[in-house]
Amino acid sequence: MEQPMLLSVIQVSEITGLGRSLIYQRLLSGEIPSLKCGRRRLVARKALEAYIERLTAEQVPSA
Repeated sequence: MEQPMLLSVIQVSEITGLGRSLIYQRLLSGEIPSLKCGRRRLVARKALEAYIERLTAEQVPSA
């Protein structure tokens, strides 16, 4: 089954294990790029993957 390209805040929260409030903070600060569709705030799957990769890179010490 093909995965959706756009994710809701609840889906992002479930995928990352982070709370909705923290996700909204990251969205509003621009750390996680998002778009608004009507009243919904959506995150592109690729943007979420890039955010996770950035966090991972920051956590891994350079050798």
